[in-house]
Amino acid sequence: MCIFDVTIDTNVLMHGSNPNENRFHDTVEFLQLLLECETHICVDMGFNFEEGVNNSIIGHEYLTKLVHGQFGYAVITQMAQTGRIDMVETDIGMAKNRSLINMISNKHDRVFVRVAANSRAHVLVSHDLRDFPPHTRKELKKLFELFVSEASEAKNLLADE
Repeated sequence: MCIFDVTIDTNVLMHGSNPNENRFHDTVEFLQLLLECETHICVDMGFNFEEGVNNSIIGHEYLTKLVHGQFGYAVITQMAQTGRIDMVETDIGMAKNRSLINMISNKHDRVFVRVAANSRAHVLVSHDLRDFPPHTRKELKKLFELFVSEASEAKNLLADE
């Protein structure tokens, strides 16, 4: 049974295209499962595959860091072509936003958290242990009921049971 949606940090998509990355195999398996089920990817408002029209921060990362012809880029392309990219609001309220700013210094990573917090499934897949160390992941779980996982864990959310 697949989850309805997932927010995916750009580094995960990049790792699915890099055989030298330790998490490559788990990432490829996660992304293949994603393509096979009906789960959607969540991004912030304003996403457009045309870079000049795109107003999404997550979309900007995807379009500038993912290389045409690599697996991560192909996944995003296929998800867009099949209508499985959902734009989600980033408003989380002032109090939660202040807590988030104190937890995570990277502005772009905060956008990923806001989107995941406002998604249906509340799942963020990230391999960023610098901005999302275990203690921060626990705090995000408390504050937003947000599950931050690596591809190795997230693939279990997509696998049919």
